[in-house]
Amino acid sequence: MTALPLLVGVTVGQLVRLRSVADETQTLLDRLEHHLEDVHAQLDRLVPLVVELNRDPTMTETKATNGWLGGEDQNAGSRQRETRWLTPRKLVEPLGTFDLDPCGAPGWELAATTYLLEDGRDGLRDPWFGRVWLNPPYGNEQEPFVERLADHGQGTALLFARTETAMFHRLVWNRARALLFLRGRVVFHRANGERASANAGAPSVLVAYGRFDALALEGANRRAMGQLGKVIHL
Repeated sequence: MTALPLLVGVTVGQLVRLRSVADETQTLLDRLEHHLEDVHAQLDRLVPLVVELNRDPTMTETKATNGWLGGEDQNAGSRQRETRWLTPRKLVEPLGTFDLDPCGAPGWELAATTYLLEDGRDGLRDPWFGRVWLNPPYGNEQEPFVERLADHGQGTALLFARTETAMFHRLVWNRARALLFLRGRVVFHRANGERASANAGAPSVLVAYGRFDALALEGANRRAMGQLGKVIHL
């Protein structure tokens, strides 16, 4: 009823014309959406080519430094534990789509593009682009990966919630946009895809870099009715 005064003096012909303009606008928007889908498809095909063109040609001659195996020292010694732990998909999927996973594993893709040591990739040296998912190696290689994500400024990392460490203060507290401290402890998967028999043994946190990823953490936890954990905006 409140809108009726606005129609005083408007003829039927004018209303018909307005409806026609609205229909034409919707048609144009539909066409634009279709073209944008084509553009996105073309970009998806171009990304791997650009990555390949920007690769360091000397990289394949060096020791593996992707972090998962971390060169010859990561698996050395009787006390060395396995460093390649895979993120549960149900933890990543609520956060939306990611463009790149620089620390990927065969058969466990969590992003549109995945860097694999098996393909000669080096996630720490190869180009980063778009929104990045990062489950870094848990060892000496962790800090360089987290620092690169902080510099990149767009993505989410899964880390142990060691909030008192120098790395956490420097690269998380001082540079991240939001944190989601996860409820309980994450149960990772082994390199072969099998679910581990026990949890990680320590609390974990999702660290968002950039406004979009901060909102993604908030949205994922809201949709889960707060059951994922506690979100803190920095």
